[in-house]
Amino acid sequence: MHSRSTRFIVDWAWHNLDLDYFTYPVDRQNIASRKIPESLGGEVMEELKVETPTGKILDEVVYKIEPIRSHEKDWNQH
Repeated sequence: MHSRSTRFIVDWAWHNLDLDYFTYPVDRQNIASRKIPESLGGEVMEELKVETPTGKILDEVVYKIEPIRSHEKDWNQH
């Protein structure tokens, strides 16, 4: 589940920035973080192995979040 503040930022961005979609990368093992883009309608667009500055390898899942009609309804309620 996403927080109200995350939803507000996403809704604001759809209405104020010229974006086709957001990307939201998360570590595959971080289930709580994966629930955020999933609750916003995100779908996996790619899976990567990413090396951090400290040399750790992350098994990353990148979500693509596109605007959906429900965002317009939510924005009007703020």
